[in-house]
Amino acid sequence: MRILVVNYEFPPLGGGAGNVSAYIARHIASQGVQVAVLTSHFKGLPRQQVIDGYKVHRVPVLRRHVYKCSICEMFSFVANSVIPSWRLARQFRPDLVHIHSGFPTGPLGYWLKITLGIPYIMTLHGGEVPGFLPEEVGTLQEILAPATRIVWSAASAVIAVSEGLRALSLLAIPAVNIQVIPNGVDCQYFSPLPTCRERSGPLRLLFVGRVVRQKGLSYLLDALATMKTQEATDWRLKIVGDGPMRPHLEAQATQRGITELVEFTGWLPFEQIPVEMRSADLFVLPSIVEGMPLVLLQAMACGLPVVATKVPGSVDLVQPGRNGLLVPAKNPPALVEALTSLLTDESSRIEMGKHSRGIALTMDWSKIAESYYALYQTVLSTSESRASTCEV
Repeated sequence: MRILVVNYEFPPLGGGAGNVSAYIARHIASQGVQVAVLTSHFKGLPRQQVIDGYKVHRVPVLRRHVYKCSICEMFSFVANSVIPSWRLARQFRPDLVHIHSGFPTGPLGYWLKITLGIPYIMTLHGGEVPGFLPEEVGTLQEILAPATRIVWSAASAVIAVSEGLRALSLLAIPAVNIQVIPNGVDCQYFSPLPTCRERSGPLRLLFVGRVVRQKGLSYLLDALATMKTQEATDWRLKIVGDGPMRPHLEAQATQRGITELVEFTGWLPFEQIPVEMRSADLFVLPSIVEGMPLVLLQAMACGLPVVATKVPGSVDLVQPGRNGLLVPAKNPPALVEALTSLLTDESSRIEMGKHSRGIALTMDWSKIAESYYALYQTVLSTSESRASTCEV
């Protein structure tokens, strides 16, 4: 079996969706599947590279930053990949193309199908789904709606990474059959400390991710400022990540008088993330919307209790009262209540952390990759049956 993976982001570029495609590629390649990846080039990276048994092919794009990509930069990947994708498919002869993100990558799957007859499946991660982040990309989603229907309908399978994302997708295009395969986590790389560490100093709250409006950090800072006025200051928040909202959030922390309680680290090397998670007491994800947050799974795999918002993806992972607490999005008072209850209850944090690890173990990437491998086989067997019927 040969699989061509196409994604405009791939490590070290981007965040969740890129990492998802890399983990899946690695695990299916370890099962003997021949895998090739087509993605964006970036300064300092080789144009071709063998990683974990599969080959990565990178095409020139206009991208200027590692962790963010503008709409124009996304379009540059599609435009610059039309000929290279066709040439790579002719050379590699894949049985199936696995597209990650309906936008901007989806049209390349459709292109390879109509020109070379190669079937494709598509994994939806969030931003490409109509209704996801309408205030930021709603206009673009409306403009692309006709093309979105064509690309989704022509796919041999469409996968959403959470039940909530599937429901949102079906609101937009109800005629398409969409199944759910959740994201996973590397439970060996992300793991708790072998022994419980002794507590000392303030309790450590941790957020990891892009510092953008979607993550709801302004509401978290409001909640923490309220906690300070209630003389609850036996905590420190570390924000690991960067993005356009950082200057605004730093100003907000200063204005609310919690600068000494909040640390903005910027981006840290990927290998540092498990270290940060193991040293934390509680993981916080106050997002306004999510597809299926990898960082939440990673924190759970490190044995952390979590406080998250009731949004798609997060609600698939957090079992209230068992491994964490869920609160309404954009609701600082609810965050105050949840954080205060866990910060003052060490035994609950410990028990929730154990349950977090247990849930994460059921979602190790090796298990998730098995689901994709089974889907590949189903799609290919169905395609072969249709081809035989047409010949008759």
